[in-house]
Amino acid sequence: MSAVPHNLPKGNVPTIRLHKASGQYVSDLNSKTRYFGKDLEAAWAAFLPELAAWREATGRKDCVSVREAAQALASMVAADCGHPDTKLALSHLKDFLTVHGDQDVSAIGVDEIEKYKRSCLTRFSPKTTNHFLGAAKRLMRYAAFRGWRAPMELSFIGMVNLPTPQPKHLPLKELGEWIQKADERCPNLGVWLRVGLATGARPSELIKIVRGEFTLLEEGVLCLTKGKTNKVVNHPRCLVVVPAVQKLLAEAKPQWSHICTLSQACSRTFDSGPHRLRHSSAYLIHRLPGEAVTRDATDVFLGHYPKTVSLIYNPIDWRPVTALAERYLGYLRAALPAAYPLL
Repeated sequence: MSAVPHNLPKGNVPTIRLHKASGQYVSDLNSKTRYFGKDLEAAWAAFLPELAAWREATGRKDCVSVREAAQALASMVAADCGHPDTKLALSHLKDFLTVHGDQDVSAIGVDEIEKYKRSCLTRFSPKTTNHFLGAAKRLMRYAAFRGWRAPMELSFIGMVNLPTPQPKHLPLKELGEWIQKADERCPNLGVWLRVGLATGARPSELIKIVRGEFTLLEEGVLCLTKGKTNKVVNHPRCLVVVPAVQKLLAEAKPQWSHICTLSQACSRTFDSGPHRLRHSSAYLIHRLPGEAVTRDATDVFLGHYPKTVSLIYNPIDWRPVTALAERYLGYLRAALPAAYPLL
């Protein structure tokens, strides 16, 4: 093993980092960069013996880096956040680890947490800032429980007040203009937008159904392959696609395979992302003329499943949801005849 350097900044602990060019995890602890592969857990396991040698050479046997603390306490942070998935907790800590991952966890003070909060507010939305800040504060609290650092009072570093949500839907006139512009510049995008508006699908879900990444649960009900939504609610995401929309879906070509490329195509056409179609669907469904729409049918149509086990014992009845989808499509045909001609 090469000589271990002793000249790291005070309070820092050697760690591994992601080498963007190769996609591998590397360490600069030795005299030259060492590559540990693309798997984080395997890379961390291979790096631990070198870290132990550094601690022995420097006399800092008891120091624990913020990254080590995060790996060890991720399950506790996840449970405190209400999510059993430790990967989700680590994703909330990813930005904090980018900033402070190589520091000794005992060297992080109130000033660092407050500075991190201000930094997040310049880069993220208030809601995302609260996710990241909350995970960082929990990590510091549990590190103190384990005796890795002194207890630190963080209650006065409050969470960010979230602004009152504003409507994000598009008026019917603008929806028609969106689809018309898409038809003129990229006809395939116009088909995608029609399907998205008629199904209320998230952009990621729209990509899945166009690419055929689903199974047929029953007639007109598509069960998507597992994704982010399924992991959070632990229940398959299903979309109701009535026969007329299935014809549109058959015309859609799998031109985009990622949310970013689909969003870029929309932004180039009308300076906004595809998720606004979902907001528009939710707005229009709640305001359909005639008989009032039930909240349960709307929630299932949009995929807002309750985080309970009730769905196991009380399976969803898709008939009222399918009826709602047919009624909603009829309204779109009447309101946007150019966009939704009789199929």
